[in-house]
Amino acid sequence: MNQAQFEPILRKLSRDPKSVLAAARRRASAESVVIANSWEPQQGFITADDALDLFLSYLQERDVPENTNPRTIFCDAANFAFTGFLGISRLGLVLDEPGRLKRVADAWNAIFKWTVFIFSTRIEGVSKNDIRRKSTIDVLSAAWYALCSKDPIRGLMIATPMTIEIATKLWLEEDDGPPTHLNAPAGTCCLSSLLKMAKKEQLDRVLKMAGGKADEIAKLSLARVKTVLKARPIDGTHLTMHLDFINALSRDASHPLRHALLGANVIWIVTNALTTISIQVNLSRDLSFLDAMVSAFGYIANCLDSTDGFTWVSQSIGAGLLTSFVDCSPHFSKLDPEDFDMILTIVNNILPRYTVYRSVLEAMNGPMLKIDKGPQRDRVLNSVVKDAWRTFFASSCDRMTLLHQAEVWKGKNITCDNVKCQKVGTREEVRRCSACLTTFYCSKECQAIAWKEGDHKNTCKLKQRERTEGKATGILKRDLAFFHNISIYDARKNISKLSRQADKEYPGKIKSHLVVCIDYCVVPTTYNLKPIEGYDTGPHSGSTNAQARNESMIEKVKDNPGKYTLIEARVANGQGMQCILTLATGKFWEWDPKEEQRQKLIDAQFILRSFVSRAEERHGVPNSERAPILTDPIQTDFPDDMLMALQELSDNEYEDDDEFD
Repeated sequence: MNQAQFEPILRKLSRDPKSVLAAARRRASAESVVIANSWEPQQGFITADDALDLFLSYLQERDVPENTNPRTIFCDAANFAFTGFLGISRLGLVLDEPGRLKRVADAWNAIFKWTVFIFSTRIEGVSKNDIRRKSTIDVLSAAWYALCSKDPIRGLMIATPMTIEIATKLWLEEDDGPPTHLNAPAGTCCLSSLLKMAKKEQLDRVLKMAGGKADEIAKLSLARVKTVLKARPIDGTHLTMHLDFINALSRDASHPLRHALLGANVIWIVTNALTTISIQVNLSRDLSFLDAMVSAFGYIANCLDSTDGFTWVSQSIGAGLLTSFVDCSPHFSKLDPEDFDMILTIVNNILPRYTVYRSVLEAMNGPMLKIDKGPQRDRVLNSVVKDAWRTFFASSCDRMTLLHQAEVWKGKNITCDNVKCQKVGTREEVRRCSACLTTFYCSKECQAIAWKEGDHKNTCKLKQRERTEGKATGILKRDLAFFHNISIYDARKNISKLSRQADKEYPGKIKSHLVVCIDYCVVPTTYNLKPIEGYDTGPHSGSTNAQARNESMIEKVKDNPGKYTLIEARVANGQGMQCILTLATGKFWEWDPKEEQRQKLIDAQFILRSFVSRAEERHGVPNSERAPILTDPIQTDFPDDMLMALQELSDNEYEDDDEFD
């Protein structure tokens, strides 16, 4: 049908819609095509109910050809069915009305059978350069999206065999062939909607239809995100659609599709998209970027805890997560409560659990300094998340201060492993075991005693095995070393409370026979005590060898009363948890009010910085003249001689040290 034929009927539709509708009901081809192409809710010529009835009348089950020979491909019934699909694609906004939903649900079997016929005759086996094939893909994708965007219809579609497979095929070929006439990626929207609440079974069907190539699905879906980001101007609606799609593909944490996306750098790409979105929401009046913002944050909130967790947290921070959060914060007040809470989870729960990782803190250091010293600080502190940000910022400052101090402490407090000695020396005063490379002695005599009378003969083998087998969790050695630092630091920071708790719950018990249990997997961090008798770490994601080492450390504490205190640190490790044990020397429980005073002074100095910052905000002090909150480690007059040396060190901590054979 050409334009010369189309225009007169379109004008007649505005003058005499009843006659045009009557002709279309009699299956007059021209009138049917005009209505299907031009119908809109606001048009007013033909009601939504009349339009729906008309389009469904073209999709009667009795009219589906019994065979697919060439004569039936473009027969009248098939052409009118195609017109019916075109019309349904324009009805999406009006299908929520219960009566219309019921009519569509009742007609679903016929709609599906017509889909199979048209798909098999006009798409499968047809050249990708055929313009009619491309039109068929576009129309079926748009019609199906109009239907499956409604929850009741989506349920029917998912329950019907081959629907996800057909939708996957439509998605795969969305960009193939001649240019599309659609103003949206309908294939992406359709499959994304079908997978909105997808379980493993539905994702498996997508994967199977794509030939089992999860990497190819990941590559294609992310390539389309990149294409949208490169376009000028950026279309916020299209970006949201593609981000929603990769959210749908990643619903199952253990599915190959999520792992393939992670392997294709999805976290980096989505965070980069978020940095672009954070600019657009502040410069553009296009509200579609708010939806894109929610979708991008949604992916990050749902997927940062994948596999080991800390890899993706570090990667996202490196790609600009913190600055994007701050830049987007003025718009959080516009969000639905559910979306707002989801975004808030990132700084309230996810990131704080990973600030025990040195690699995460190192990634955070630069962005946090930039935010604290620049105009972005005003932006977030004037937003609805100011309190959450202050809490997150304060705890992160504490962690980063410890990171700086760990460098200062490095090589200064190393304990001889001989339980009868336990002399504390510097890097120059000790030598390490040449076999395990993690245990230190002040002399060959102490090494011999520890080997013959202590437990090093057993633990040395376990440590060597760990070096050759590798760590099951994939945690970096530098991170493991920092876990020991942070657990000692936090335990000592809370030593007065822990001591009072020990006196109350375990009166008369030797405190070194109490395990200090620190749970970094929850926010805020919790501290508890457990008797060493009967203690075990419980299930966690560590290796069998690591578990054997833990058991050896537990026995070491039991066999040497008063010589050691065991500290248990539970750290987030993706969907699981890793248990890290650290041995402190017998002086761990010694403390006096000076140490408590010192910690109070440190806390007070940070509170003072925050108070000054808020006062400067209220009085309009320019950012360039404000005092930063995040500074170098706080120095006090109190010596740090109560800090206990660590018993466990990483393999690469002192590579240049001399060794004992």
